[in-house]
Amino acid sequence: MDNVLVRDSFSDLPQSIIETILTKLPIRDAVRTSILSTKWRYKWANLTHIVFDEKCGTLCNDKVPVEDNLVKIITRLLFLHDGPIHNFSLSSAYLPSSPDIDQWLLFLSRKDIKELVLELGEGEWFRAPSCLFSCRKLTHLELIRLALTIRAPNLKYLCLEGEFKDICLENTPLLVSISVAMYMTDDIAERFEQSSSCNFTKSLGGVPFLERLIGHIYFTKYLSIGNQLGKPPITYGHLKIVELYQVSFEDMKEILVVLRLIVNSPS
Repeated sequence: MDNVLVRDSFSDLPQSIIETILTKLPIRDAVRTSILSTKWRYKWANLTHIVFDEKCGTLCNDKVPVEDNLVKIITRLLFLHDGPIHNFSLSSAYLPSSPDIDQWLLFLSRKDIKELVLELGEGEWFRAPSCLFSCRKLTHLELIRLALTIRAPNLKYLCLEGEFKDICLENTPLLVSISVAMYMTDDIAERFEQSSSCNFTKSLGGVPFLERLIGHIYFTKYLSIGNQLGKPPITYGHLKIVELYQVSFEDMKEILVVLRLIVNSPS
């Protein structure tokens, strides 16, 4: 009888407390709480913070079954989910590029997504669908191994890592923090050299409230392509922290990028 009373009291906890408990669990285990009782059957379906990784799929060394299983799990869970999803994280080496990802992102764009982390394995290029960057409440975005143009008017924090062919921030006026790590392949390096557009303007020409800029390997090289002397499109009045790694001081174009940032960042 005591056990029954304890279980009933636990089931009657406020939804906010139950969600806190479920959030501490891997999503696979959170869904499994449905078997506890009828009261718990769809408690997980109201989670606003969801994390997917390889642990959600079958433990198997064969890549194809794991990928298929993970796709089925994510699709079914999102289909059954009820309510907003504010935080969503997907990290899997088994999903280099899947047409299902477009559908997931379209679904999330309608669920009041605020923070999104998407990390995919190596494989074909995946171009993020435009619906992702039209999310009105999206403030934090981490994309790894993608090529993209970003239009996200409410985005504040951006972390990019991968073999980017191009990075274009077309509508990101509220960005305060940018971190970019670019990996280089032969075809991307060739495209760098052949490009005639001003990458500095494409990447940093529309971020007037930027406070922190971190550029890892090749980012300064990328910014230097098409960079021209003269006044930049904006002054970085809020920029206080600049970290640029592996700058080539034998390349005058890269040096000009550094000087341009310093001269036009009075803070």
